[in-house]
Amino acid sequence: MSEAGEQFWRATLYSLFGPLLWTLHFALVYGGQHVACAAPVSAASAWITGGIIAATIIIAIPLSVASFRPDVLAKLFALSDSTVDTSRFLVRAMRLLSLLSFFGVIWAGAAAAFLPACPALR
Repeated sequence: MSEAGEQFWRATLYSLFGPLLWTLHFALVYGGQHVACAAPVSAASAWITGGIIAATIIIAIPLSVASFRPDVLAKLFALSDSTVDTSRFLVRAMRLLSLLSFFGVIWAGAAAAFLPACPALR
């Protein structure tokens, strides 16, 4: 792959870091809950609630770092500063998307405190 193509993918992953983590959290929480509620275990709801809270905290930490310290994430993705305007745009877009994703993760994780883990379907 050429250097320009590699830099494109790094910049794309950098700017979409927040939504990708939000997607991972969504899959972990709802997929894990679905699988755990299908199991015939009586103590599943306590494990599900704890798992949702743990997944929320684990995903929220890198999202908050990405929102408030974008330079750390830029070093991780080894972005080169091609132009100042492009750099500034990527940082602002990544910050806003990470902040939106942070609130989405917190919102989905807060449901564990208010809703039953395995509600009766009938």
